[in-house]
Amino acid sequence: MISKLQIAQWAVSHIGQSVLNSFTDDSEAARATESFIDAAIASSLAQRIWGFATKDSVLALVEDNDKRPMRYLYAYPKGCARLWKVLPPDIEPNTITKYPFSMESIGQGKVIRTSVKDARAVYVSLDVDPIHFKFEFAMGVSFLLAIMCAPQIGRGSDKINYKRLRDNYSYFMAEAGAIDANENETESVETAYDFRNS
Repeated sequence: MISKLQIAQWAVSHIGQSVLNSFTDDSEAARATESFIDAAIASSLAQRIWGFATKDSVLALVEDNDKRPMRYLYAYPKGCARLWKVLPPDIEPNTITKYPFSMESIGQGKVIRTSVKDARAVYVSLDVDPIHFKFEFAMGVSFLLAIMCAPQIGRGSDKINYKRLRDNYSYFMAEAGAIDANENETESVETAYDFRNS
């Protein structure tokens, strides 16, 4: 069963450090992985539309201004890693029909503007227990976590191969994306960013 600790243990091993037993260990590895694990997961979730992390929920109306073409303003979904679609209440999430929306920032935070009445959002949620991660996704996250933690954990080491870490991150995220696409009958979406070409 995959957990945040398991991902952190893999990350530590990718940079040649000793085994991590707990996030409460008195070590740089424990402090660094605990600091960056949520950021590594969030960044990886934001890479594409993952079936295992997709949610569909009604949006909270903030404003209805009939003087604007896109008259409805909705609160951005809490815990949203990546917004995919804004839809009317009776449309299936995998529709190819596009309903325009834009993002704005106001005093209450990030909001969505659209002409869709009683809108709902389809989005990638940050609120996913790691036990639902595919192995390939979790392994990809572990390589990104290793990249984030290496300067702190591997301080003074000239043996950390960042290119290998980036290549492995890209490889496992692409594999996870292919598996996820095969398990979800939805329209095609873009693949994860490939660090090898940067």
